[in-house]
Amino acid sequence: MDNIMSNSPIMAEHIELWPLDRLSVYERNPRFHSELQIEQIASSIAEFGFTNPILVNPEGTIIVGAARYFAARKRNLDAVPVIVLAHLTKVQQRAYRLADNQLALNATWDEAALRAELEELLAAASRSTWWGSSIRSCSAC
Repeated sequence: MDNIMSNSPIMAEHIELWPLDRLSVYERNPRFHSELQIEQIASSIAEFGFTNPILVNPEGTIIVGAARYFAARKRNLDAVPVIVLAHLTKVQQRAYRLADNQLALNATWDEAALRAELEELLAAASRSTWWGSSIRSCSAC
């Protein structure tokens, strides 16, 4: 097992629950989140739970997850799950902040699989669910 771990990338050992007030947004974050997107994320948290921890440095500055932070504020949450990335240098934190956002944009959709999934979800979704209306307005659809 030691040999396997020595060749593996550094991984988070655990998720911590931090008070929201312990976190701070990186002042130079170039990513903008509209009020609509924050509302959608807040609704997602209400529907599915807080399933994607915010990534922070040991001082509590957000590396990845500013939109989830704003959504948690909107929902008046007291605490959020975080993963502390203590192994990253300041330069790596800045680089990862950009890379994490850009890498998601580089993905594409399998149109046939997406269409089939959306058709089934639309049939199952009531008009009152946030994700039903979100699916109906999906730009990739």
